[in-house]
Amino acid sequence: MALTKAHNRMIANAPVSVKDYGAVGDGTTDDTTAIQNALDSSSSQVIIPEGTYKITTALSIPESTLLIGEKNVTIKVFSDIEGAICSAPGANITGVVFDVDSSVTSTKNGVEIGTASTKANSCVLFQVNVTNFGNNGIHIKNGNFVHLEQCRVEAISNDGIHCSDDTADTQASTIINCYCINIGRDAYHFEDQSGHGTGSNNHMVFGGNAFNYDRYGVYFGYKGVYFIGDVELGGGSATTDIYFDTGSFGNFARITPATRVSFASSTEKNRNEAITRAGADTNFEIQGRPYFGDGFFVSEEGTTGELLVSQTAASEYSFAVGGSGASSLKFPKGSATSLTSIFGGVILPETNNQYSFGNGSFRWTEIFATNGTINTSDRNQKQDIRQLTSAETAVATALKPLLRAFRWQDAVTEKGDNARVHFGIIAQDVADAFTAQGLDANDYGMFCSDTWTDEDGNEQTSLGVRYTELLAFIIAAT
Repeated sequence: MALTKAHNRMIANAPVSVKDYGAVGDGTTDDTTAIQNALDSSSSQVIIPEGTYKITTALSIPESTLLIGEKNVTIKVFSDIEGAICSAPGANITGVVFDVDSSVTSTKNGVEIGTASTKANSCVLFQVNVTNFGNNGIHIKNGNFVHLEQCRVEAISNDGIHCSDDTADTQASTIINCYCINIGRDAYHFEDQSGHGTGSNNHMVFGGNAFNYDRYGVYFGYKGVYFIGDVELGGGSATTDIYFDTGSFGNFARITPATRVSFASSTEKNRNEAITRAGADTNFEIQGRPYFGDGFFVSEEGTTGELLVSQTAASEYSFAVGGSGASSLKFPKGSATSLTSIFGGVILPETNNQYSFGNGSFRWTEIFATNGTINTSDRNQKQDIRQLTSAETAVATALKPLLRAFRWQDAVTEKGDNARVHFGIIAQDVADAFTAQGLDANDYGMFCSDTWTDEDGNEQTSLGVRYTELLAFIIAAT
């Protein structure tokens, strides 16, 4: 018998077409069996030619199989089913639209990756569109090293892209340049593991856009998420674009203008390694107890930005520096020409009567205040109250004519002849006056000597006086 027609399916592992197995692609004929038979043919590549293919049972993508849509390929779902289930490692889809027919009320996910009992590692969805499903658009349920790229999810009742649930870990997955629009809950949702997902390798590398979502653009309930890439978010009725729930932590490389970030109220610390290079006019709202391990930067490129700490009920918020040893919490101006820090309300030290405002090597140039400082002078907090000794009176008398006019060296360097004249006393003269009477100026609170080591390792000392005490001392001798 002569061979009248040859098919790729006659060659082991060669690509096959679903039309070789009887698929029609007219949007009316049920092509479920034909497409599934092609997928089960042991070919590593299953090609779907241009057309609309009706299915009534979810397609199951076997291990190490690539389902390829050639051009303008739509899988039309005519039952309350998933569009496809990638239930084995290396189950891949590219160039296919999964769409629910208008006659169906969907309650299912568009594409599922992995099952409760089967881990589908290394699955790839590339240029896959999912629309009109009643649960999640794409659900990464159980699989490591899953890769989603240039996927579009639209008109979804629950989450656009939902990563993991309570049944298993998902690790080292990537979501790149995906797009979610008209989403009923969260555009991108990384689920709380509830005891799962505690390994150090759990992370997402993320980049994508999302618009018109009802709750959050990105929800992090996930332990070990790294969030890297350009992201543009804009939620329809949503009030928060990126939300960190209990125990989540993430790393941002860049987010775009007007992104609203919130952290959940919780007794457990959230850890957010670094949020860097936030876009222009970016507002961050903190609720709860976030922990910034390596830094938190707001609106580097923009002109305005807000770090908002808010709660409906009366609460206490702390910016705590953890770890042992000396630490600093800094608000540097960086390369900006100036930086204005504005505080509303009362500013208090953590512990009463323990910390200085500035030090000998980091001084404020001046303080503008409506009234002068209030110094505690309560008899109940003092002891050893006495009159000046004759030696102290002699020192006070000697100091009065030592008041001098002078100009600051730094001011002369900066302003030249325009540097202004100040009046005061020279701290070394104060020390010498005490020494002349057999006294040590360091025994008196009016005299200050601060020593530190500079950046080059050299020891530096600066002398100063407390003028309120000095003037009271001089007045007592007159």
